[in-house]
Amino acid sequence: MFRVCHSLLVALCLLKHARGDFVLSINPSQVLIGITENVTIQCEFKGSVSASEYDTIDRLRILKETATHDYQIVTEVRKVDHGVDISSSLSSSVKVHGNISNVASTFITLSWSLATSDVLGTYRCDIFGYKANFDVLFEKTPVKVLQEIKPSVQETINLWKKQRGDIQQKISARRDYCDSLVAAVHADINATVADIEQLERNQSNVFKDALLQKVTMLSQKVARLKDTGVFQYWPEGSYALLTPNSGCPENVGALWATGYRKLHTESTDRNFDSISTPSYLQSPSMETVDRNNFMYQHFCVSSGRSRGPAWPRGSYCINQAANGCPSGLSSGYISWQDEVTNSTSSSAGALPRGDYRANSTRIYYCCRADGPASHPIYLPTFKPFYLYRYNGTCQEVCGMKTSSGNMVFDTDNSHGDSYENPFHPDGTIDNVRIELCYYSP
Repeated sequence: MFRVCHSLLVALCLLKHARGDFVLSINPSQVLIGITENVTIQCEFKGSVSASEYDTIDRLRILKETATHDYQIVTEVRKVDHGVDISSSLSSSVKVHGNISNVASTFITLSWSLATSDVLGTYRCDIFGYKANFDVLFEKTPVKVLQEIKPSVQETINLWKKQRGDIQQKISARRDYCDSLVAAVHADINATVADIEQLERNQSNVFKDALLQKVTMLSQKVARLKDTGVFQYWPEGSYALLTPNSGCPENVGALWATGYRKLHTESTDRNFDSISTPSYLQSPSMETVDRNNFMYQHFCVSSGRSRGPAWPRGSYCINQAANGCPSGLSSGYISWQDEVTNSTSSSAGALPRGDYRANSTRIYYCCRADGPASHPIYLPTFKPFYLYRYNGTCQEVCGMKTSSGNMVFDTDNSHGDSYENPFHPDGTIDNVRIELCYYSP
């Protein structure tokens, strides 16, 4: 025990502050939540190796300031017996990379593909290392702040135009790819027809066998093409879906707009917010800030330009868009009583039809129960998506695996939750519970 304490005391005595070889950078330093893409926070060695005091780096960490003005570690790369270990307290959607194998290449990077509310804050980088004589070195970079910007109306319009242009480019590229696949199949069909015509002129068994082989290969190509989802479109009309952590579904010929509702739940008494695990919802989904509790619902809102068919018969619910339900689905809503005391519920981006106030939330749904849930329906299978459970069982979708889940909102204890009618997702009120169905390829 004495030797351990003595070693710690010696380490503290030898601790020296390095002169600033590391730099913390944030790009961009101001973001629009749900709009700004490719946000990075990086701490890296920028000094001269020959002039640096560092001989080795033991650990490198990025910290974030808390509500109590302390700093909490969000990610760290450190040396261990078997090599290098990288850890993070952030959601799995945030990518973390780092290296401390030698001083010159030391870095750690956090990457968000799309800015979410958890990216905002004040950051610092701490570095621990050793001199060549084994003196301990410690360095602390100046803090950097990542802020949310509040754009003007015109700036918002310009951003949406840019995002729309980017999405249209992706759609155009995918359409060209699909057209090339269809053209290849069409060419194979023409070649097969020519072979059939040749068969009428030549009835030899050898030619028949070759033709049968070509027909079999063509059938396999068509089957593989169908499996890619090339011929699948999301149903026509305007509507919205919950956003999974993989992002909005692919939809050739149509666009998705994104947004979220941040609902202030019970914060003056014990809180029972919960999300079933594993969760595949877009992050963040739950949050506590200065003893105030929040639940998020992220949405993908359809532009209404999909070339798909009508929504199929079955048993499920979706979110309603501003102009009502698609054909065959019935309208209803759920009302949440948000935290009454100093409520700060908020919204951003595109949302389903609803009434979104600082202390109350109403969201409209479209539901149907005109077919058995056990009878699979056809929807695009290229990427995961969510439907709401209706009538007790998750609707089966052809070619997709189904996982059930739920969200529980601990609403204000004044018991102000309500339904309009039976057309809403399965669940309960007086602490709103919503049953979810997640579909993955």
